[in-house]
Amino acid sequence: MSGDQTVSDRPAEVPGAVGTDPREEVLILAVDDRRANLVALERALRGIPARIIQATSGEEALAASLRHRFALAILDVQMPGMDGYELAEILLADPATARTPIIFVTAAYSDEAHQFKGYSAGAVDYLVKPYDPMVLRSKVNVFLELARYRMDLEAMVAERTRALQVSEERYRTLFETMDQGVVYHDATGGIMDANAAARRLLGLSGDALLGRASSDSDWDTLREDGTPFPSAEHPASVALRTGRAVHDVVMGVRRPEHSGHVWLNITAIPQFRTGETEPYQVYAMFSDITERRDAERRLAESERALRAVFDRTADGILVLDSTTLIPEMANGAMCRLRACPGCPPFGPPCATLLPPNLHERVRTFADDAAMHDAQWIDLTIGRDTDEVVVDVLISRVELRGCPCVLLVFRDMTERREQERERQRLQAELFQAQRMESIGALAGGVAHDFNNLLSVILVYVEMALESEQTTGISRDDLVEVRLAGERSAELVRRLLAFGRKQALQRVAVDVNDVANGLDALLRRIIGEDIDLSFQLNPGAGVIVADAGQLEQVIMNLAVNARDAMPQGGALLVTTGNIDLSETEPHLLPQLPRGRYVRLSVSDTGIGMDAETRARIFEPFFTTKARDKGTGLGLATVYGIVRQSEGFILASSEVGVGTTFDLYFPRAEDAEPAKRTLAAPRGAMRGGSETILVVEDADSVRSLATRALEAAGYRVLTAIDGYDALATARSATTTIDLVLTDVIMPRMGGEELADRVAALMPDTRVLFMSGYTGASFQRPGALSPATNFIEKPFRVDGLLRMVRLVLDGE
Repeated sequence: MSGDQTVSDRPAEVPGAVGTDPREEVLILAVDDRRANLVALERALRGIPARIIQATSGEEALAASLRHRFALAILDVQMPGMDGYELAEILLADPATARTPIIFVTAAYSDEAHQFKGYSAGAVDYLVKPYDPMVLRSKVNVFLELARYRMDLEAMVAERTRALQVSEERYRTLFETMDQGVVYHDATGGIMDANAAARRLLGLSGDALLGRASSDSDWDTLREDGTPFPSAEHPASVALRTGRAVHDVVMGVRRPEHSGHVWLNITAIPQFRTGETEPYQVYAMFSDITERRDAERRLAESERALRAVFDRTADGILVLDSTTLIPEMANGAMCRLRACPGCPPFGPPCATLLPPNLHERVRTFADDAAMHDAQWIDLTIGRDTDEVVVDVLISRVELRGCPCVLLVFRDMTERREQERERQRLQAELFQAQRMESIGALAGGVAHDFNNLLSVILVYVEMALESEQTTGISRDDLVEVRLAGERSAELVRRLLAFGRKQALQRVAVDVNDVANGLDALLRRIIGEDIDLSFQLNPGAGVIVADAGQLEQVIMNLAVNARDAMPQGGALLVTTGNIDLSETEPHLLPQLPRGRYVRLSVSDTGIGMDAETRARIFEPFFTTKARDKGTGLGLATVYGIVRQSEGFILASSEVGVGTTFDLYFPRAEDAEPAKRTLAAPRGAMRGGSETILVVEDADSVRSLATRALEAAGYRVLTAIDGYDALATARSATTTIDLVLTDVIMPRMGGEELADRVAALMPDTRVLFMSGYTGASFQRPGALSPATNFIEKPFRVDGLLRMVRLVLDGE
């Protein structure tokens, strides 16, 4: 078959054309007149993510190229009839197969002249049998990666083409290609200039366009629905008349040499001279479907760029004479790897390119003719200032007819570091996910559990206040109340861990909080522990719940005390840390920003890595069963995270433990003044009307009973919608709405907003043991929010109701 032969019966589909799937199965064309060679080739490529199509002649290969699109062609050179060179020439001459990479494989033509002939014929590689299967696989993998990348780009082209097809059908206009045209109109609407694309799209020469107005009836313009497009509404006319840009107007325009219309997407932009309000000209831009050709051109440019990148591999390559081990060839990557500035491309390879610790291994490989298979070696190469970790491939190759040893060096230093960092981050992510799942579980049961505890505690309290309860019954009820209160405290700790508790966050000076705990901490930890403070006077202000922050420090101090049974030292420090964008990120666990750091360090027994990984889990403890619940550090973790902070623990067995707490610094904030809680005082009732909104029947019943016993008039509702309906139909003024936060259909916060609009003078008191995602920021309450936490006691409920009604 002659070299200028072309294929005339190829199907119309080409890569990226409408109706084809660019992400089809990846195929490799293997051509060899010997079936055994094809079987050997397929065995060598076993596991490659592609299917191999075999052909035993050039004609059979051409027939296969008509039916399939190949990512790679592996051609035998010497074949009867049409040889590999002729087949390659025909494939590369056909636009449908011109971009298919070709690898020549031969057992007969191993000299350089034939290799150059192969490359001249358009091949990307030339292998001599017997070839190294690993080398072949690596080369094939590279070209498959290129094919997959090309398929992705072709998929984009196909998708854009399909979108253009839909647009063509919608507007009933057939498009082939469309360049973007630009036409300038003067103030009268006449065309003063037009670019070549516009002249081509409109089918008129420049002379025929000059002076022609967009309102000219010869344009025969149409709307999208097929009706005439009024000249006064043409985009250029509208832009001139209104002085505003007109975007994306679809218009059909008849070209003189065509009987139909071409549809354009037009944007008209008015132009103004400085100081003038009337446009002096308008330029209109319009485009057709030439975006497809642009996309195909970009695809070809991307393929050329990828080939250039492939030709400049980043792996170091060194070829040594098998006898002397003197370097014959080396690429720039190898010279950079060995830090030899005088090497190629500036000069011949230097004798020191072969690392000394690899010399003996290479000598053994070169001298032992029985060692044919390539070998991979892990190696650390020392340089003047640093060390690099490399994977080295040792294999045999012939250079100018002489046996040589080929070494391929792949720098693995950064990859090893990345792998270690990935494993560390994966462990941190796994730990965070475990904590989040446990926290979600804790919050999920808290709402219903606190409702049940409210009922238990309130009814026990009522029973204790009853004159009929005496003797053993009263003692039993006291025990029930104590158990209920302990259960409530347990739920509060679980909610703190799960970050579902209600916090009153204000600006807090961390130094003030720490100083205020000095005396209390000394009593708790005992005299055998030396407590000291190192508080930075310039430590910034944070936004947190001051009471919860005190609990954090107390829990850490108690934990430290238990870790020092024989005494020791406890140190509390504060300071600032700035993780700005310009500084090295020493704490990758923290986002960039400015933080206030609070640290609590002890000289206790310390922890191993396994224990440290679980210290924040609820109910995990290393203490005896009767010495701790395992909720202290879990509570600390929850409070810190709910305060938008971070906690990191470092510990060493026998040395001690340090907890570092990082809170976002509140810039320019003034610390809120701490005030003493109001005295409890005696319970007072009243005669006001209170609307109780609670979806739990038992809690709604007990709240109603307690309020009515105190003299209040009580209305009830099961949720927000029911409450609004009750409020609208009420015959008396509602003075207070006592509402749960979490309810079906409409929650307490939305209800409060609607009550404020419906009854501006009505006060609102929230109650909940679990705020969930309420109050806009989960768990965050402003100081002005009226809130009573479940489970509550009767006296606490009545006292809070009275305070809210009295405006205190």
